Amino acid sequence: MMTIASAATTFFMMRAVVVMVVFTAMIVVVVCVVVMVVMTAVLFFMVCHDDSFD
Repeated sequence: MMTIASAATTFFMMRAVVVMVVFTAMIVVVVCVVVMVVMTAVLFFMVCHDDSFD
């Protein structure tokens, strides 16, 4: 049988894991968005630069 302490410990461990997973997912999403924005800006700049040269 699980005691109140072990149940609480398990609950907090699971909660910590969930928080870590959510935090990691947020970081991944932010990194992906930043990379997409930077790539779009670089491609846009290169296209404009090439057009200005032509």
